[in-house]
Amino acid sequence: MKYVPLFTLLGVLVHGVACADSYAGAVAGVSFIRIDSASFDVINAGLAFGHRANNGFGVEFDMRTGVAGDDDDDVKMEMDWQASSYLTYSGVFNRRALLTLGGGYATTRLDSSVQGSAFPGKQDFNGPAFLLRLEEQMINYPNIVLSLSYQHFYLDGDVSIQNASFGVTYDF
Repeated sequence: MKYVPLFTLLGVLVHGVACADSYAGAVAGVSFIRIDSASFDVINAGLAFGHRANNGFGVEFDMRTGVAGDDDDDVKMEMDWQASSYLTYSGVFNRRALLTLGGGYATTRLDSSVQGSAFPGKQDFNGPAFLLRLEEQMINYPNIVLSLSYQHFYLDGDVSIQNASFGVTYDF
């Protein structure tokens, strides 16, 4: 019986996808990675796509790869890839602007090395994800949407992974 609300939510989303607006586009930004006391800023780029129902609920998938790594003292940090999926809700607060909130799951693979060695190497960080995004349709091209996003990916006391990004999507 505890799964009934989950199935109800999935039913609403699946029904909404049938009458939904689909979108796809490109995102680019910076991942702010904090491990213990070291901080890294890794530039990333990728693709995002999803579906949004007329009632505001939707699903979204976001896949990225690191474009440029960062060094902190003798530690080098790079992002191999990052994938996240969200259940979202978007609310219109003027005719062309949306505020989107999402909750989901993300996985990030980081590749780090200390003083040129292969240690600690590739590590996966998996966990809950949170999304906050402001979207604005272009006046002359309403199918093109510009967005600013904040994502928090990994919730652990010693590790924090956050993204700030700019995106351009096309609504089908």
